Amino acid sequence: MTDFISFPGLGIELEVNRVAFSLGSIDIYWYAVIIATGFLLAITFAFKNAKRFGIDEDRIVDVIFFAMIFGIIGARLYYVAFQWDMFKDNLIEILNIRGGGLGFYGGIIGGALGLIIGCKVRGQKILPFLDLAGGAVLIGQGIGRWGNFVNSEAFGCNTNLPWGMTSPKIAAYIARHSEETMGAVMDPNLPVHPTFFYESLWCAIGLLVFCYVMKKRKF
Repeated sequence: MTDFISFPGLGIELEVNRVAFSLGSIDIYWYAVIIATGFLLAITFAFKNAKRFGIDEDRIVDVIFFAMIFGIIGARLYYVAFQWDMFKDNLIEILNIRGGGLGFYGGIIGGALGLIIGCKVRGQKILPFLDLAGGAVLIGQGIGRWGNFVNSEAFGCNTNLPWGMTSPKIAAYIARHSEETMGAVMDPNLPVHPTFFYESLWCAIGLLVFCYVMKKRKF
C-alpha cells in the first residue's frame, strides 16, 4: 500500500501510504478520509451561508441527504458504465464501492438530481440551492482531488516542467496501457503533469471568485 511519489525537478520524494489507519481488520484509506473531509467542509460552508441564500436551515439537512445519496449512486453508475468490462461477468461487484470506482461527473449529475428532488419534497426553491451548491462543490472537489495524489492517479501526459511528478505506480500504469487507451504517447520513465493539483488549484480560484460574487448577489 506504500508508494514513492517524487518531483525530480524539485528534488522532492515522498513516501505515501494509502492506508490512514485501521479499525480491527478494516483498513481506512487516506482517499476516504480526504473525500470525507472535503464533504464535511462543503456541508459546513452550506450551513454557514444558508441564510444569505434565503434557505431554511432546518430543511437544508434533508435536501443534502437526498443530494448525497443520489450523488453516490450517480458516481458509481458513471464509473461502472465506463468500466463495464470489469463488472459485466460479476454484477454483484457493482455494489462493492470499497473496491474503488466513483466518477466525479456522475456524482455531480446524481447530486444535482437529488438536490432537485429534495427541494421538491421539502418545499424549497431550487435555484438558491443550486447557487449555494456551486460553492460547496468547489470546496469538496478541490480537497477531494488530493485523494488522487495519495493514490498516484489522475495524472496527465509527460512533462519536463519542474513540478512534473512520477512514481512506480504511475510508471507501471503507463507501461501497461497503450497509446490508444491513454490518448497520447507516454514514456513511463518520464514525469507527468500533476493534473489533480491543477484541478484543485482551479477549484480554489473558483471558490475565491464565487465568494466575491456571493457578497454582491441580489437575486
